[in-house]
Amino acid sequence: MEITIEAQPPDPGRYRPVPAGCSIGPESSVSAGTLGGWGCDQTDDTIVLLTNNHVISNLDALPALRRIVQPGRLDGGVLPDDVIGSLKRHVVVNTVPNTPGAAPPPSVVDAAIGTIDVDYTPNLLQLNVPVTYEIRTPALAMNVQKRGRTTRLTTNGRITSINATIDISYRSGTRLGRIQNAFIITSTDGSLFSDRGDSGSLILDQVEGELEARSLW
Repeated sequence: MEITIEAQPPDPGRYRPVPAGCSIGPESSVSAGTLGGWGCDQTDDTIVLLTNNHVISNLDALPALRRIVQPGRLDGGVLPDDVIGSLKRHVVVNTVPNTPGAAPPPSVVDAAIGTIDVDYTPNLLQLNVPVTYEIRTPALAMNVQKRGRTTRLTTNGRITSINATIDISYRSGTRLGRIQNAFIITSTDGSLFSDRGDSGSLILDQVEGELEARSLW
């Protein structure tokens, strides 16, 4: 008997207070990625949202302090009613035109932080528990999960490679970046673990098979 696993539709929901795992995007493009979770900016002790550079900073093309909307404009977010904060800082992602043989300079990470100017909750969508922001080291065979805008909560991930260098295409495949010290996640059941629009999701471990959320950042 062949069993078909139906994928869940993307989540375009508008949430207040704002939780981890929801749709966000920059004010200047019709796009959507994922608000992964929360952190403390050690430069000023403020709470910031965590996501990818390319989700809210468009690979450094957007100047600092640009507004962030929830949900992203692709999911119906509007200005100014859905503004939740602004781009605060990002880590530069080096990219080159995506042509045959292209070799982009390596980047450390694709990451950005933003201010949060509305009410928020530490809870992760669907798990409905606060994410424990305890940084753990990714390990081979570790079972992982994530909550993203497109594929929602997925618990079918397993780390199959660590300390990897991977090439990533951006801007509809026109730019190429190279990220070092990455880890590779493989689906354990053949269904998607993540997809476009899940960018920014925190990867969380599963402790003894339970849905205990701890960040692997």
